Amino acid sequence: MTASTPRRRRRYVLVGVAVATLLIGGLAGCQSGGDGSMAETSAADVGAAEPAAGARAVAPTGGEGVAADRAENASTSGDGVVRERAVISSASMTVTTTDVAESRAEVRSVLDRVRGLVAEEETEADEEGRLARARMVLRVPSDSFDASLDALAELGEVEDESRSSEDVTTKVIDTRTRVRAQQRSIARIETLLDRAETLGQVVRIESELSRRQADLDSLLAQQAWLSEQSSLATIALTLRAAELATEDDEDEAPAFVAGITTGWDAMVSFLGGVATLIGILLPWFALALLLGLPLWAALRSARRRRAAPAEG
Repeated sequence: MTASTPRRRRRYVLVGVAVATLLIGGLAGCQSGGDGSMAETSAADVGAAEPAAGARAVAPTGGEGVAADRAENASTSGDGVVRERAVISSASMTVTTTDVAESRAEVRSVLDRVRGLVAEEETEADEEGRLARARMVLRVPSDSFDASLDALAELGEVEDESRSSEDVTTKVIDTRTRVRAQQRSIARIETLLDRAETLGQVVRIESELSRRQADLDSLLAQQAWLSEQSSLATIALTLRAAELATEDDEDEAPAFVAGITTGWDAMVSFLGGVATLIGILLPWFALALLLGLPLWAALRSARRRRAAPAEG
């Protein structure tokens, strides 16, 4: 009994060592298999699973990409950003006023009320130094566009006015969706870059990352432009003095009178040209007379002398 007990203990120890060896070998095999799959994933970089995601990010116009983008739009349309329509509004207006300087100051008061600004300005003065004309490009919030035009129309007599608008809601939604898809694509490529193990993998992945980052920057610039244009409307305003408007109207003669004036000016120009030509030729004509008369007299005398012997 005593001799068999150590033998059994040795057997148990050997069995335990064998089991532990098998377990350690299995864990090592699993770990090496996992490392190999990660290496294959990083080596594939953008050429395997990532191109499919990249194609959706760059051109989200077909198949599953469109469905996913529509679902995303539907889920984000209630955040208050896409709920309102995005419209780019613009207008031009010419107003005749008795005092351009005072009207110009009132324009700035209108801008202060609606929180607008003057983007461009050009002024002209008359011979006495008074402000005669002012051209201004105004930027006002889109929700105050109509109210601003009504306030500007009260500055004087409106000579002409035009308005235009363009609905860019679809462009805003599409650009926002493409930006988010591109950001997700860049995040996936950055994950692949972290898994890269060789220099070739790093170079290929960084090249693809740079290209997609440039596309994202372009989309962000387009998104910022659409946001700025749709949030602020543009008004091209021209203020001119009433005296200047009257002079402009007086300068506009009827068509018949304008035709007579044009014909008279053409005739005067023609006669002036003829007189100039005569003035140029007159000295040459005088010189021809001075040289031609003696020559003509000499030739006539020679003819007479030849004719006299023939008659005799």
